[in-house]
Amino acid sequence: MKNDFEEIWERIRKETDLRTLADLGQVIEKKQQTISYSKTKNEFSPAWAYLVGKKYGILTEWIMTGEGPKRLGEEGKVRKFDILNQAEEWLTDEVIKNPKREFWFEVEFEKAFEEFKKWKEEKEESAAEEAYSSSRKVA
Repeated sequence: MKNDFEEIWERIRKETDLRTLADLGQVIEKKQQTISYSKTKNEFSPAWAYLVGKKYGILTEWIMTGEGPKRLGEEGKVRKFDILNQAEEWLTDEVIKNPKREFWFEVEFEKAFEEFKKWKEEKEESAAEEAYSSSRKVA
């Protein structure tokens, strides 16, 4: 398993909201100094990758190598819309440069696709109703 700190850290930043080593430290419960030391040795612990993956739903192997499926259930999944892959990659790069771009994109996307906005609202309402009914069953 290839263990290049910078490559692994770049994959994590592209797939999560983690931007600094201090952010990473909160997830893996390590001090920034410990992480910085590993960075100077160019070693990223698979245990850290596991903890990041567990929190963000990303497979440890993909975090460590960049190969294979990113998430469980994607093994045989083929993305049919290459434009979505390209848009996701572009937006990730933009958000790394300027985090406010994510909000901008969401607003613009919802303006351009009213159907998406409606679908998203219905999905959120359904999830809220499900959470409410589940909480009422607990006594």
